[in-house]
Amino acid sequence: MDRVPGKKILIVEDSRLQAQIAADILSRHGYMTEIALTAEETLQKASGPECPDLILMDIDLGEGMDGTTLSRRIQQVKDIPVVFLTAISTREAVEQVRSVTRYGYVLKGAPEHVLVSTVEMALKLHEALSLAQMYRRIVEGSLTEVYIFHPDTLKFLAVNRGARENLGYTEEELLDMDIMQLMPEFDRERFRSLLAPLQQGEKEKIIFDAMHRRKDGSLYPVEAHLQLFGHGKDGIGVAFILDLTERRKMEEKLRQQGEFLQSLLAALPVGIFIIDPASHRIEEANLEAAAMIGAAPEEIAGRPCWEFFPQSAGSCPITVAKEEVDRSERLLRRKDGLEILVLKTVKRLRTDSGEKLVETFIDISERKHLEEELYRLSITDPLTGAYNRRYFLEMLEREIERTRRTGHPFALIMLDLDHFKGINDRFGHAAGDRVLKSLVAAFKERLRKTDCLARWGGEEFVILLPETGVEGAATLAEELRQKLSEMEIPGVGLVTASFGVTGYHPGDTVDAVTQRVDSALYRAKGNGRNCVCVGGPH
Repeated sequence: MDRVPGKKILIVEDSRLQAQIAADILSRHGYMTEIALTAEETLQKASGPECPDLILMDIDLGEGMDGTTLSRRIQQVKDIPVVFLTAISTREAVEQVRSVTRYGYVLKGAPEHVLVSTVEMALKLHEALSLAQMYRRIVEGSLTEVYIFHPDTLKFLAVNRGARENLGYTEEELLDMDIMQLMPEFDRERFRSLLAPLQQGEKEKIIFDAMHRRKDGSLYPVEAHLQLFGHGKDGIGVAFILDLTERRKMEEKLRQQGEFLQSLLAALPVGIFIIDPASHRIEEANLEAAAMIGAAPEEIAGRPCWEFFPQSAGSCPITVAKEEVDRSERLLRRKDGLEILVLKTVKRLRTDSGEKLVETFIDISERKHLEEELYRLSITDPLTGAYNRRYFLEMLEREIERTRRTGHPFALIMLDLDHFKGINDRFGHAAGDRVLKSLVAAFKERLRKTDCLARWGGEEFVILLPETGVEGAATLAEELRQKLSEMEIPGVGLVTASFGVTGYHPGDTVDAVTQRVDSALYRAKGNGRNCVCVGGPH
């Protein structure tokens, strides 16, 4: 099961020892933990601004309030999943748990994997339930009429508030009706023929215009979107109904605004395309877009949009899906073939000639270059160009998680230049800097792109080697040691370094593996320097 890192778990237990045991287990698996020893403290943490993602609670708190009562009080404040800890699993105890939570329980003393799996499953279940509740609220609160119906009987199974309010029927009345009672121009045979392409898999969606009849007998124009979904034995049909009354009023208004929009397009200081999503062709391009592309507006009009925003040959996923995009970074291809980075927004627009896509974009090439340069500076050592210690620790943390997940090995090499203080004292700090830079340049020539060379501090460096065992790392360390010892540094001469090597051991943390490789390095120092020592079993 996928881990759920970064989640906060509140452990409620009147025994600090038992609470700490659970906290240590969960912390090892990437969770943040807090401990509460009393009901009052628990309620305070649950209702605070930084409330936990899950509560692991002893069912018997021993202070006059049991876990089930406290759980009910928590649910009155916030929707937080509760998993109970219990020492007994009798029928009565299980029923007591079920009466207040759907997230289950863990027996005290259960194996570590049982506790972690139960917490993970509870978090996943809560996430799924929250999503389902959110989707229900979205559908129910949507102004679009949404109908769920049986594909054979055509009777309604569910209707949302938008449908009930627009039609004037109650939910009970609609659940006793079928589609034909709302669409007077359809009989059962005609509507079944309309559904046939969906049932036979020829189409995923059918869109058509129709008239809807309200409870008072009045009619209004609608656009119906029909889809079939697999659910249960027979599946379900879903109809999204758009009331066209206001849209047709807006279409008239848009016609009146056409001239104004044309002048606005020409004046705006951003590139703009008006695209026909059916043909993927650009109908209009404003002056700013033409200037960015290096072509006249009339040269751009009529061309397919993928010529300027290449995604895949002969296609445009955005226009195919009629997708809206909000401030997405894309490459714009100029007439001369050069590509520039732009910030692009795509919006749908309904006009009297049908739906259009409006693409707006601004040139962010210079800004992006500055952002990338700032990021590079934030993760590299300014003197040597190697990665800095902070970035290395981030990469090591990720590599440990990857190794725990996949079982693939990794290794570390740590090295320290021998007698480096003497180099600085004898030849000056500029010469010392030259040694550090020469080392990094030489090692980068040998290392893979996936390896991470970082300056650990002063004259110490560390190398992360993914997909590498200890033996391979030791061989590489010896090769680097020999390479360095044979280098002639201008103004300094020959230099050497001591190397420590270690690999990942199950259960390792960042501190554990770095301390082990550091110990190996200092054994190399103690063995006379200019050698390689391996730390830990290999």
